[in-house]
Amino acid sequence: MWPPCDKTGKKKGYFVGTSEHKKVHKKFRLNAVQKICRWMYDADIAFNVVKYDSFGPALEAVALHGCGEYLFKLFDHFIKDSASLAGRFVEEKYPHIYWTPCAAHCIDLMLEDIFKLPHLKKTLDRAIAVNSYIYNRTLLLNMMRDFTGQRDMVRPANTRFATAFITLNCFRNHKKNLKKMFASEAWNKSKFPGEAGGGGSQTVKTIFSPNFWTNIDIAVKVAMARARERIASSFNNKEDKCKQNFEIIDKRWNCQVHQDLHAAGNYLNPGLYYNNPSVEDDSEVITGLMACIHKLSLSKEDELKIHTELPIYRGAQGIFGIPMAKRMRSMLSPAEWWMQDGSSAPTLKKFAIKVLSLTCSSSGCERNWRVFEQLHSKKETDLNDKN
Repeated sequence: MWPPCDKTGKKKGYFVGTSEHKKVHKKFRLNAVQKICRWMYDADIAFNVVKYDSFGPALEAVALHGCGEYLFKLFDHFIKDSASLAGRFVEEKYPHIYWTPCAAHCIDLMLEDIFKLPHLKKTLDRAIAVNSYIYNRTLLLNMMRDFTGQRDMVRPANTRFATAFITLNCFRNHKKNLKKMFASEAWNKSKFPGEAGGGGSQTVKTIFSPNFWTNIDIAVKVAMARARERIASSFNNKEDKCKQNFEIIDKRWNCQVHQDLHAAGNYLNPGLYYNNPSVEDDSEVITGLMACIHKLSLSKEDELKIHTELPIYRGAQGIFGIPMAKRMRSMLSPAEWWMQDGSSAPTLKKFAIKVLSLTCSSSGCERNWRVFEQLHSKKETDLNDKN
């Protein structure tokens, strides 16, 4: 932590950065020296105390404490920029930790790729333009609410492509109302149709464009389909129309969500497992389950017990097979079901609860850290003022 003492600025183990880094480092060092000297002068402390052996470690401790926020930001950027690489590093350091991609982020990336398709990108841009045109004019916004029953349109966010699909679905739901508004006497008598710049006429052109609404229908069908097969059926099984969407979904889904934890969760979910006996023949699921058991077991003894208890779960023996446990397989969440009905395999029960209680998405943990930090800083300032 101590700066180099020689004129060259080089010292064994000391990192020499760019010239800009040196300037910043020199500025920080000078500022620190001035602050320490000012404090010693105000407190009437002799300057020769810096020769004490304990002075150096004290400053080391202060420096380490002070760089905590910087290290957090650095790690935060590292995670965002290379999440999978960071996950592998964490797994190597802590063998019993699993890193899996956020399912919500996976879906968001999937939707982002879909909106790179030219016809859908153009449709979204046109929808955003219409939305912005309406919401930037108070009189027009009130007119729209009169036609939509005081319901607002969903405004797309810049960072979430899922909201883009929600926005288009909102347009789809208000298709008739929007067409009525832009064909109404109230619109024709307003100042907006002859507005300078042609914003009103362009908006009307978009609203009455058949191609615009056709592409909205296509985008919403992709978003609302719960499975690959339903996407195909929504296009009447016309492969040429849904092939691009399939390729995007498969690409994202295979690389993001095909994880050992997901395989184990699939196997240990009673609502899925008992309704799909063929899962025992799925090598990917079984391999993922075995890998997960090996990695998350706290000891070899626990791993052995889990393997010996698997046949009890597989054959629905003991409490697993009582009528009430069977009825609750699809009524309770998988983790709750194991807590209530998993006592016939106690070690497997603990393992199943651990796996099934993990979240698939980090969305609930996301914050706008800049706003959060501002509020946090303000709270601390208020507390300091009161003290």
